Amino acid sequence: MEKNGRRSGISTFFSFLFIPLSLIYYEILLKLLTGQHFLLPNICAMVLTSVAAGSIFYLIFTLFRSNKVSRWLALLFLEIAALLFLLSYFVFDSFKVFNDIQTIAEGAGGIANEFGSAVWSVILKGYGIILLYEIPVILFILFFCVFHILHLDQAKRRTRWILLLVFLVFEASGILLMIRNDNYARRLTRNYNFNLVTQSFSLQTAYKTDALYLVFGNPFRSSFYSGYQYLDDSSSDGITYGIQELDLTFPETTNKKIKKMNDYVASLTPSSRNEYTGIFKGKNIIFISAESLSSEVIRPDLTPTLYKLKTEGIQFENYYQPYYNSSTATGEFANLMGLVPTSGMRSFTSTIGKELYFTIGNETLRQGYHNIAYHNGTVEYYKRYLTHPNFGYSDFIAQGNGMEEGLSDTWPESDLEMFQYSLPQYIDQEPFCIYYMTLTAHFPYYKDLSVMTDQYGSLVENMGYSDVLEAYFTDMIDFDRGLAYLLDELENKKIADDTVLVISPDHFPYGLTKSDSYGTDKDYLPELFGFDPANEIERDHNSLIIWSKSLEKKAPIIVSEPVYSVDILPTLLNLFDLDYDSRLLAGRDVFSDALPLVIWPDYSWVSDKGYYLSETDTFVPKEGTDIPDDYLQNVQIIVSNKMNFSSLVLEEDYYRYLFP
Repeated sequence: MEKNGRRSGISTFFSFLFIPLSLIYYEILLKLLTGQHFLLPNICAMVLTSVAAGSIFYLIFTLFRSNKVSRWLALLFLEIAALLFLLSYFVFDSFKVFNDIQTIAEGAGGIANEFGSAVWSVILKGYGIILLYEIPVILFILFFCVFHILHLDQAKRRTRWILLLVFLVFEASGILLMIRNDNYARRLTRNYNFNLVTQSFSLQTAYKTDALYLVFGNPFRSSFYSGYQYLDDSSSDGITYGIQELDLTFPETTNKKIKKMNDYVASLTPSSRNEYTGIFKGKNIIFISAESLSSEVIRPDLTPTLYKLKTEGIQFENYYQPYYNSSTATGEFANLMGLVPTSGMRSFTSTIGKELYFTIGNETLRQGYHNIAYHNGTVEYYKRYLTHPNFGYSDFIAQGNGMEEGLSDTWPESDLEMFQYSLPQYIDQEPFCIYYMTLTAHFPYYKDLSVMTDQYGSLVENMGYSDVLEAYFTDMIDFDRGLAYLLDELENKKIADDTVLVISPDHFPYGLTKSDSYGTDKDYLPELFGFDPANEIERDHNSLIIWSKSLEKKAPIIVSEPVYSVDILPTLLNLFDLDYDSRLLAGRDVFSDALPLVIWPDYSWVSDKGYYLSETDTFVPKEGTDIPDDYLQNVQIIVSNKMNFSSLVLEEDYYRYLFP
């Protein structure tokens, strides 16, 4: 009896270990497959929280008298866990970020519809990865269901209390390890980011934290450090231009978050109007979010129109397009909203039904402009048929509601054809505000399957590039030909002087990174850049184009300070002299006295005095720059404030509260 009891105890112990060991296996496999760092304290925290999770689920599984029910529940749990980890791997392999379930679910329909063949390709190529994640499921079936080496018998009351105690002790120990310093504590609280928490700690921790904040809200996000900002008091010409401020009144409210937002806004000093205020007043605007545009493709021989626009327009010497965790949707959000997309694609879709008072579309619509948005992808993708009318475009035309009439049935769909089809619809409707989201340069870059290779392949075939990079370049050449068509038509109508072109990327060309999902066998970014980017700051350095023929009559306008996509909207509002309040946007008018600041989703940042990397918690000052003693701490507070404000504007529909 004693021997059988000992065997039963040993069997129970190993039965209990199976779930936490499976979770640890899933986590380590995910880190290995996605190339994440292994930091010993963070791995220890992951092990502790995995044991905690295993104990609580083992407790649940052993509540039932029927061993069969317990086995089915445990098997279902392992299979769901395997699927979640697999999903996270494939999303990271495709987009280089970890996304929460809600973001993945919101984008899944559009991806399956527009890139269905690529999805099947991912599944077929990833069968080896799928098998690796099914190993715990297979072992469970063998050990628990076939050979009955392990069991899930109903636990006694004493065992249940022990399991509950193990959960509490191990979970608390794991949390203490994760918040061992301020940098890590901020990642879980005030600076929470699903992708960053997954990379820093574990997928389990990211899901638990995300679930808590979805249910109860993030109390750390609704707090502000009021009054922190840097303004440059100096003026280059000694002229006072006034400030970018509206006569705001804050209506009475019982909403505590809105009250805190009001206090924060009231504590800020508005930035300045300046000598460039209104230089484009009353002009037409064509705004283009350019799919996967990179500075390295802007060259006089291959893309002469892009080169002309960049070199003859406003010169942005230090522009960044941060990659905001959710592909194109977040790039569009940053370009159009003047806010930081803090919640991945949820930021984009959460604009639906909200008051977006300051978008260039809504501002010009109130001025009587003719506003239309176009896309050569499908109309349902990312729910743009709902988002873009809310951005201020009276109509959104894409494949499914008209654009297909102007496009050939090819891959990829042509930007040139989109411009040729759409321009006649608005060219005689001045003043107009037009928005384009291009598509031609979307991955995958298959030289043998791309129609662009047939059309433009001869222009790049002797340049020594790999096939993948050649395909990418031919896609960008088609975009350049489309821009040439736009310019020619503007010249023919004699309105090039009266039209402003704005071109910003949506993100770096992540389709050139190594990925099983879209068939790239290595990282092609070093070949494109001429160097291997060491971090996201180097990777996301890019180009912004703001051009009008009217600028030819002016001296070159050069902006040397750091600029990013969130700055585009306030800068345009200043250049077009459209009313706005600089305190109500996270970006800045780049010609104002506001602090030059570029913010990444993991709370890394670049300013005119240096850059900060959140992952390593290091600040690298610009050479020859004096750094005040409190500079790093103060800028981190400013970054946190801007991120929190960006999140709450949509969460609380703050602009509707201010402008009912």
